[in-house]
Amino acid sequence: MVIKDWTTFESDASLALQTASNRQTVRYRFLVGENMKRVAISFVVLTLVTVLYTTCYADPHRAKQGKSYLLTFKYGLPLKGHIYIQEIEDLIERGIIAKYGREEFEASILTHELHGHIGVYTLIGTKMGLYAMGLLSAPRRKMKIVSECGGGKYPLKCINDGIVVSTLCSPIYGRLEIDSSKSNYAAAFSYGDKTVRLELKQSYRSQLEARIDDAVKKYKKEGKFTPPYWEQVRKMTWWAWEEWDRKIIFDVQWIRR
Repeated sequence: MVIKDWTTFESDASLALQTASNRQTVRYRFLVGENMKRVAISFVVLTLVTVLYTTCYADPHRAKQGKSYLLTFKYGLPLKGHIYIQEIEDLIERGIIAKYGREEFEASILTHELHGHIGVYTLIGTKMGLYAMGLLSAPRRKMKIVSECGGGKYPLKCINDGIVVSTLCSPIYGRLEIDSSKSNYAAAFSYGDKTVRLELKQSYRSQLEARIDDAVKKYKKEGKFTPPYWEQVRKMTWWAWEEWDRKIIFDVQWIRR
């Protein structure tokens, strides 16, 4: 959905991962080449490998952007390198990672891939889960979550996918319970002896629902969502991702246990 070329991504990642182990060999060949031709070739190879590594992984702002939380990517998802669709590239260029951190960037990318399409409701769930972990100082997979996004129709339920990916708390491990009797933009998160309930503020909910209603009126034809409708949903997602700060958009309620 958001990574446009997995083949290129895998190739770039493979080259970057080999850089560390090959670095000493490349330097050695560079220093003790038998003639100027070998020296020149060694220099070119070293330069290309260094540029690739720097472009895809060694971002100078990495310390500010935070450590990756991914389990199977040694260096996390690339922070640049032209492997994403154009809208994501544009967000990166405008500073989305520096603004909200590497953690939110990676979680949002993976949420959309898991969910199967780009949507603002899954993004709300991602931001909600990350904010809850920060408030509770909770590690991933350790919170107990009760979601109130279960009783309504789609797309409200889509918030749950964002919560799962950002927190790694899933129903399989008994970490996420979805209350089908409630239809709120909200969830309660517990860790240790603390519980916090987060709910999207009414002002943001009104903005979102107004945009959704407008898109439905214009682009839903004969009971079906047309391609222009989904294009509007994508635009809403990029807008909300960039404009909605997870530390601002939710009402926070601490619950006594």
